[in-house]
Amino acid sequence: MAAPERYVDWINSHLGFNPRSQANSNALSNFIVEDICATSSAIERLIRSDELVPLKNASVATSVTVRNVDLVLYEKQTLPHVTIKLSVEHKTVMTAHRKARLNRYGDIIAYCNHMHNHRRDCVVGATVVINTSSLYENPDAFARGLVRPKFDMEKIVKDTVKVFAAIPLRESP
Repeated sequence: MAAPERYVDWINSHLGFNPRSQANSNALSNFIVEDICATSSAIERLIRSDELVPLKNASVATSVTVRNVDLVLYEKQTLPHVTIKLSVEHKTVMTAHRKARLNRYGDIIAYCNHMHNHRRDCVVGATVVINTSSLYENPDAFARGLVRPKFDMEKIVKDTVKVFAAIPLRESP
């Protein structure tokens, strides 16, 4: 799978970008669709034939609410009812790892519940991009020039990865 390396290259060519930007999400979604097609000739065939359609920044409804999802693959033949077969949500933990990792964990759980309420047999995935550089500077205006106290970035990253590795996975639809 080339998406992780391609995404790192994209980040490095867009230094100073806001990780919450739509351009960031779209780039990662494109890389993931390419990887899915490279991994599954059946899915690639369905996408090429326009039977399965990738959609970025999609509004996904349940009987309760609508949630924006970074990437979905839906069956075109079921329109106007949208039948989503696969979805992917992107999350980042760039700074404030201790606080952000728990918030992003909760976001992922809520997103998974939403998607399974939309369609019980939907394949639901998430990406979590974790900053490993202690030199990264938050692009938000409030954080410009902020001097952070010394911290052990290696330990923080390991602890953050542990949080996401413990997300419960569904065994069956």
